[in-house]
Amino acid sequence: MHPIARRSLLILTVMAMTGSPAFAADVFPSRPIRIVVPFAPGGTTDILARIMADGMGRHLGQSLIVDNRAGAAGAIGSEMVVRAAPDGYTLGIATVTSHSVLPLTRKLNYDVRKDLMPVVNIANCPTVWSAGPRVAANNLAEFITLAKAEPGKYSFGSSGTGGGGHLKMEMFQYRTGTKLLHVPYKGISFVIQDVLAGQVDTLSDDLPSSLPYIQSGKLKALAVSGTRRVPSLPDVPTYAEQGLPELGLLSWFGLVAPANTPPEVIARLNKAANDALAEPQIREAIEKLSVFPAGGTPQEFGRTMENDRTSQSALLKAVNVKLD
Repeated sequence: MHPIARRSLLILTVMAMTGSPAFAADVFPSRPIRIVVPFAPGGTTDILARIMADGMGRHLGQSLIVDNRAGAAGAIGSEMVVRAAPDGYTLGIATVTSHSVLPLTRKLNYDVRKDLMPVVNIANCPTVWSAGPRVAANNLAEFITLAKAEPGKYSFGSSGTGGGGHLKMEMFQYRTGTKLLHVPYKGISFVIQDVLAGQVDTLSDDLPSSLPYIQSGKLKALAVSGTRRVPSLPDVPTYAEQGLPELGLLSWFGLVAPANTPPEVIARLNKAANDALAEPQIREAIEKLSVFPAGGTPQEFGRTMENDRTSQSALLKAVNVKLD
C-alpha cells in the first residue's frame, strides 16, 4: 500500500475508534434522539414538540422521542439537557418561561447563556387570559371592576412560581391596582382542569392548550397578546386594545442543545427543523393551533432569546416580585 494511503487509512481508523466530533457528525444521527419537554403533557410546549418530532424524524431518518420532565417552572427538564452529553442526542424545548423568566427569578444550577446552545426557533405564539364559567366578566374592564371590589377573592393559576404566566399576572396586578391569589401548579393542563371545575378563577396560557375550551364555551377569553386579534378568536380584544400593551408579548418555543455540541451537529439539526417547518402538513398542524411557524438560524434564535430576557427583566424590575 502506498504510504499516503496507509496514513489516510490510519487516520480514519483512529477517528472511528475515538468517536471524534468530525467522524460523529458525518454519521449523525445513528440512533433515536430525545427531546426533553420541561413541562407536563398536554400543554402547548408538549404539542409543538410532538409535531416537530414527527417532522424532523423524517428528515433525519431517526425517531425523535418526547420526554416530559415537568417541575420547577421548567428548571428540572432544562437541567437534564444541560447535564446531557453534547452529542446531539438530547435536545430540549426552550420557552419564555424556562429560558427568559426563570433565570431572572431563581438561582439555578446552570446558566442558560453558557450551558445551552440555540438550535432553532420553532414557533411564535399568542397568549390568552381566560376566566372560568363562574366569573361574571367578559373582558378585562369587567374583571378589573370585580377584582377591585373584593381584593384577594379572585385567583389565577400558573404552571409554576416564577414562570411566564405568573409574571404576566403580577404585572397585571401592578398596572391595574388589583390583588389576586396565585395558585401554582406543575403544568398548565392541571390549571385548566381546575379552572374548568371552578377551583381557580382565571389563567394566562399559551393559546393552543386553552383554545378548544374557549371555542366550546367552557372558558371565557378576556384578552389575547400580539399586535392584532387572533383569527381563531376574532371577537377577543388584545391587551393593547384594553390599555395594557406591555402584557401583549408573544411567546416563543425553540430547540436547544447542551453547550459544546459540535457545530456540524447543530447545523444538521437546524436544517432538519427548517425542512420540517417547510412541509405543508407541519405548517398546517402548527397553524391550526393558532401559532405562527418560525424557523431560521441558531444565531437568530439566540438573539430572540436574549432580546426577550431583556424585556422580561424590565417587567420584573417594574413589579418588584421577590421569589427567592
